[in-house]
Amino acid sequence: RDLTLLALKKWIVAQCRNQNKNANKNKSKEILSDMEMLKLWKGLFYCMWMSDKTPIQHELAQNISDLIFVFDSKSKKELGWAQFIKGFFITMQREWLGIDHLRLDKYYTFIRKIIHAWLKFLCKRGWDNNDLALYKTVMVDTVLTNKPDGLRFHVLDVFLPELEKVCKSNSKSVDFNNLQDILAPFYILLAGIKSQTLYEYALKKVFYALPEFSATTSVDVDVNITIVSKCIFKIASESETLPSKQRDLLYDTYKHLKSVAKKGKEATGKDMVPEKFTTESTQDDKEPKK
Repeated sequence: RDLTLLALKKWIVAQCRNQNKNANKNKSKEILSDMEMLKLWKGLFYCMWMSDKTPIQHELAQNISDLIFVFDSKSKKELGWAQFIKGFFITMQREWLGIDHLRLDKYYTFIRKIIHAWLKFLCKRGWDNNDLALYKTVMVDTVLTNKPDGLRFHVLDVFLPELEKVCKSNSKSVDFNNLQDILAPFYILLAGIKSQTLYEYALKKVFYALPEFSATTSVDVDVNITIVSKCIFKIASESETLPSKQRDLLYDTYKHLKSVAKKGKEATGKDMVPEKFTTESTQDDKEPKK
């Protein structure tokens, strides 16, 4: 298994070099076709499936996640990293319902490692605007708007904690414009998601957690809670198709964040969670891609 991963890494490096020979051309060229990437990820998925014992599983998840750094190139035309991440989530969506409860924990770890590596990769490249635009596209079109819900819940669970780890492990500051780009997929989620349960969970795990994230991150991360609250208010006031319950939740979130910003201190404990959450859910979201 280790030798195979090493060979795979060398092969991807060779493919990247071939692609970079065309870097001065106007159009970009994919390192692999979408179908080839999905075939690669199916093999990696079952490589994880067959791994036993927690330390081995964690090491394997880390080694596979680190493959994204093979795509790190000075050429901004290289889009292999986005294709790599997209292939992972399409594969997870396709295989999710077939994962038994004995293997679920290691795939939770796998998802966490992928999210961390993805954010670390973007940070290493200086939160480049083109990278962040592509990140938003992948998050919205592939990750957050496709079922199954269990996968999306876990992404919401781990996203902000993994972003915090990346920020703490790097001395680079994160300005507010970059942070808004990082949060952009979650704003879009609030403007169009139909699942009430997922809606509430996104508010709780991302936006209600932002003040605490701002207070606990040791490096310079510009979290302007006032502007975030205004963005929430704008979504609530402009999204005509939002159900009344979701609109009310957005206004409650706006009031909460505005209060936190006014007090100038983080919210903790019970203040971090809305008083009442319903558990209704609809089935109007997109089905996973085949």
